[in-house]
Amino acid sequence: MTQHVDIIGQIRINATESIVVSISSWNSEYGLDIRKHIDTATYSGPTRQGVRIHKKGLNKLLKCLFEWTEGGLDTKKSILGVIPKSSDIDVIIQVTAFSGTKKLDIRERIGSGQENFFTKKGVSIPLAKTIELNKVLVEAQWAFENNY
Repeated sequence: MTQHVDIIGQIRINATESIVVSISSWNSEYGLDIRKHIDTATYSGPTRQGVRIHKKGLNKLLKCLFEWTEGGLDTKKSILGVIPKSSDIDVIIQVTAFSGTKKLDIRERIGSGQENFFTKKGVSIPLAKTIELNKVLVEAQWAFENNY
């Protein structure tokens, strides 16, 4: 169970959806949580769509995103980076296309060797929101360095 949560920033996707970036503790370890939140007539709050990245993984995520944005947001390059979580789970940062719209996808991939598959644990962010995401992640990095 999560004992402590600090919301670092929120990126509004549309009228009912946003991506919330927070630092939370789980089993006495702090990590970065990037999660989709919704605000509808029947429910307001977090969804299951999200990914948790350990403290060291945030540095890799930022490096990957900065290199990509400095390179002009090249959407031809599909996989931008890989953050190992455990022996058989990685977080993959990639550009995906869904219904003709390209998005930045941050998602867990399970498997080893030839047997790999993506899970539902992840978020897709419109490419237009990438710079906003970078700013929130820099704030999260600062919070980690100064508070955790």
